[in-house]
Amino acid sequence: MKNIIAIILFVCVAFTSCTNKTGSYQTQFIFNDAQTILEGKGDRVIFNSFMQLLNQTPVGADVYISIYMFDDVELAHAINNAKHRGVNVHIQVDQSRESSLECNQEVISILNKEFSDFTVLNNATKSSINHNKFALFSEISKDGHNYQNIVFQTSSNFMDESTYKFQDAQVFQSEILYGAYRDYFKKINAFSKSGSMLDFEYYTATDSALNLSVQFYPKRSKGKNHKGDCLIDIMDQIDLDNEGELLVNMSAWTGTRKSIFSKLKEIAASDIELTVITKSSNSKVVLEQLALVEQAGANVIILDYYGTPKQNTHMKVLTFKGAINNKPACFVVSGTHNITNNALRYNNETLLYFTDAKVYDIYNKFHTDLLNNYHNL
Repeated sequence: MKNIIAIILFVCVAFTSCTNKTGSYQTQFIFNDAQTILEGKGDRVIFNSFMQLLNQTPVGADVYISIYMFDDVELAHAINNAKHRGVNVHIQVDQSRESSLECNQEVISILNKEFSDFTVLNNATKSSINHNKFALFSEISKDGHNYQNIVFQTSSNFMDESTYKFQDAQVFQSEILYGAYRDYFKKINAFSKSGSMLDFEYYTATDSALNLSVQFYPKRSKGKNHKGDCLIDIMDQIDLDNEGELLVNMSAWTGTRKSIFSKLKEIAASDIELTVITKSSNSKVVLEQLALVEQAGANVIILDYYGTPKQNTHMKVLTFKGAINNKPACFVVSGTHNITNNALRYNNETLLYFTDAKVYDIYNKFHTDLLNNYHNL
């Protein structure tokens, strides 16, 4: 019986770590606790990890924060406190469309006490946004040691509501990726002040020591769409005539990326066990397409967004273990990239691509626990 690509947005409270191969800072993978989320309760483990990093940042160090939705007052005050004590905090809060204009009002008034000129907009289209959720720390001090070039990446907005969803976060050390993220931050600021994200040049950065590549969106070049669909490119690598497992845990979908559904049907009909997890608040068109994926052989789980308690995932994750080019392989995709056309072509987004077996094992354990808790409800 085939496992389905689990496409889910989920908040889980598991906290796990994986040793950074550079031997310095220990990479961390953080999840909102699955059982807590399924019970309709909130988990602030990701927010607490972010605030801990802020508190560990010494005076004179740099912090760069880029966020879409932000209504959590505690986090806003923590950022103000860091700035007030002498940390060089640079922040981007989205103001691109009605959702962020309405959500972010109170926090913007709080941040205005310490900051000025920190809101950004993505003007590529009327509906495009700065969908990022990352923070960079030039230096932190922990347990008597100083660590430089720390990246905090999460699927979670800085909203109280976000603590009630399945979410993930990664904290890692990389001079290469820290620099790439910082350049991205600066480019977003520049396009927000003048020009258009339509003219953004898509790029990637890789830290081979972490087995991690990061893609920076929108996927454009020379003012036009750049090449194909990133998720199709990733799934096209999979050897479908070898046994394997693909799980898709995805929050938001639109029917505009039709090739994704076609690819999932192809995978579901192959020797790959496919699990898809998502939420019932997606459109009728999306749910109908996923039903066809299920008919093709996938195990599709639709979380009851309208139930009591509400079930919700906000993750943007694919995990795979099997074969690529007839060799054993695995990968984990994470970040902020939903299966929407805006995510691909117009939004400010990040997509993380891990090829480390230890990272796969961490995500696989989280999903196994999540699915066990879900089926035991």
